[in-house]
Amino acid sequence: MEVLSYQFVGSINQSTNNTESYIGENASYIEKNFRGYPAGTEEYGSTKYKEALLPRGGQLSTTSSTSTSYSMTHKLQYSQVFDQKHRLNGLAGFEMRSVKNKSNTNTVWGYIPERGQTIIMPPPPGQLVGGSMPEWGIMDSYLRAGSGWNSYERTDNYLSLFSVLAYSYDNRYVLNANFRWDASNRFGQDTNNRFNPTYSFGFSWRIAQENFIKENLWWLNQLNLRTTYGIQGNVVNSVSPELLASYGGYTHFYNQFVSTISSLPNPYLKWESTKSWNFGLDLQLFSKVTMNLEYYTRSSNALTSQKISEEYGRGSMNLNGGLIHNHGVEMTVNYTPISNKDFAWTIGFNMSKNWNRSETPENILRANKPTTQEYLAGGKPLKEGYPLSGFWSYSFAGLSSEGYPTFNMLDFEGPVNVDLDPTTFLVYSGERDAYFTGGFNTRLRYKGISLSTSFSALLGGHKRLPNPYSSFDTDGRLPSPYDNLSKTLNDRWKQPGDEYHTNIPALWTVSEPGRQPKIQLPNSDIMQNIYSLWASSDVRVVDSSFLRCNNISLSYYLPTAWCNKFGAQSLSVSANVSNLFVIADSKWNGYDPELGSSRMPHMYSFGLNVSF
Repeated sequence: MEVLSYQFVGSINQSTNNTESYIGENASYIEKNFRGYPAGTEEYGSTKYKEALLPRGGQLSTTSSTSTSYSMTHKLQYSQVFDQKHRLNGLAGFEMRSVKNKSNTNTVWGYIPERGQTIIMPPPPGQLVGGSMPEWGIMDSYLRAGSGWNSYERTDNYLSLFSVLAYSYDNRYVLNANFRWDASNRFGQDTNNRFNPTYSFGFSWRIAQENFIKENLWWLNQLNLRTTYGIQGNVVNSVSPELLASYGGYTHFYNQFVSTISSLPNPYLKWESTKSWNFGLDLQLFSKVTMNLEYYTRSSNALTSQKISEEYGRGSMNLNGGLIHNHGVEMTVNYTPISNKDFAWTIGFNMSKNWNRSETPENILRANKPTTQEYLAGGKPLKEGYPLSGFWSYSFAGLSSEGYPTFNMLDFEGPVNVDLDPTTFLVYSGERDAYFTGGFNTRLRYKGISLSTSFSALLGGHKRLPNPYSSFDTDGRLPSPYDNLSKTLNDRWKQPGDEYHTNIPALWTVSEPGRQPKIQLPNSDIMQNIYSLWASSDVRVVDSSFLRCNNISLSYYLPTAWCNKFGAQSLSVSANVSNLFVIADSKWNGYDPELGSSRMPHMYSFGLNVSF
């Protein structure tokens, strides 16, 4: 056995992706945004025809993207065994990586694929009629909005130094240590933070290898205890300690090109860091039952969006200081009650439970001054001691006799207090993320026939139901005829007395803007639409727990002797169905709680596999 060895690994990878997306001239998108009338209903020269930005043809978008990566790794490895019981392994090396991504997107209008992929020239801007026509006609979307052509390019460079040291005694006790130094070009010229040292230490005890276990507990095939402690680092590619600017277009007023500041300089930017403890147990009994149990605790210093003085030209930026604590349990159990030549059955369970909370000091949270909308949305450190995915809602008090929503804790006296904590008039609605995740799978085989199923369950999360009035504007005007409306509106308030058996407000439409009922919040001078408040109230919050049948698969393998009769090595047929059903709260009314406002389609597939 070699005591010392050297290994070099280098690679170059390049991938190219070309995509096309086409919106035909009969699509409602073209009718709504560029033509204004159904295709083929207006003659050339009519008033509507002259007002159309795109009388004929559709929209074609093409994207070409290339990703090129280079990597090179050098390793020096050491391995030595002493007295048949002591094993010492060591490794040291460094790695260099570079990833370059480049893409170009181009959009054209007037495209008709069925006419030899031709483009029909849209009307010149000078021939368009109508007072609200864009200055450049259809080309306004290409030149001014920036949606017609776009180019993107970014290069990320990384350098890593690493070392590993491991010692084991009699294949029972194992100690290991890992050290790593990573560098990234995300930190520019900041040499103090460009390199990020991380490390981890671990210990494992293979208890089943002890003699007193082997001699007395024959049914205990495996029992391992292990623990690790370490610090990991992460670099966020979207931020930099340097000032980042985006090149813009040209302004004729100043006779100059325009640049926009996309990121302010942050000389105090550091790597995100996570300190973690892991405790694990690996168990096997009777050569049939295996179990893996893991407990972890992690404390992170993450980048979060924080308020800054408006004197810097913007109200917030990403800064270090988002203190987050996680701890949880993960467990996997597999059981094989029977396994022989003709018949086998395997059952598997898995589960995980996670707790997290924000440990960002309350004084920093108050300085960041989360807005009412941020409390309604959740998903970030908002209040010390609360989960990261926690969110708040307005307190719904019921519908009035006229069908309008009413609320608790929004009546106040005196002047508006803009510094008022929104949680004084909002109610906590729970976590958006499930606190328990589990799954079940089983596989049954009889000779050449195999049947397998898998299920997943998420418990404890809460989400808002889709807003059935989202297509109505803030003044109560009816939505566009191109919009689909929710069938929930069939259960809305329609006449006095309905407020006792429905919480869906009455349909409010007006001919004049500014008349829809509004209400003032205790911390804002701006009047708020009561229908928007209703959509963000606790009456629209439901349990998002569900049980999903992920997959059912049936396959048959033809016996080898039969395959040999027609010169094949193997033949199999299979049938598979995915997302067969979901069991969830009836309030979702057909929506998938995991997606929120849509549902996963049922997918059926059949396969035939033959090899010669």
